[in-house]
Amino acid sequence: MLAVTRNPLIVYSSNVLVMFGLRSLYFVVSDAMERLRFLRQGLAVILVFTGTKMIGSGWIEMGPGLSVGVIGLVLSVTIIASLRPGRTTAPGKT
Repeated sequence: MLAVTRNPLIVYSSNVLVMFGLRSLYFVVSDAMERLRFLRQGLAVILVFTGTKMIGSGWIEMGPGLSVGVIGLVLSVTIIASLRPGRTTAPGKT
C-alpha cells in the first residue's frame, strides 16, 4: 500500500502546499539557470536517474540515502563545473 492516509483534507492540503513550494522553487531554479551554465544538463541527469529508479523499482532496491547522495553528487559536479572559468560562448559564435 502506497498511501499514507485516506483523509481527503490532509491529501488536498498537502498537495496545495506542495504546489506553493514548487512555484517558489521554479523561480529559484530559473534564476540559477542564468548563472550556472551546466545546471540544465545536471537537472536532466537527475530526471533520468529518477525515472530509471521508478521504472526499475520492481527489480532493484535503492535506499533513500543513496538516491539523495546521487542527486547531491550530480548537483555538486554541475555547480563546480559551472563555476570554473572557461568559454562562455560556443565556438564560432560571438
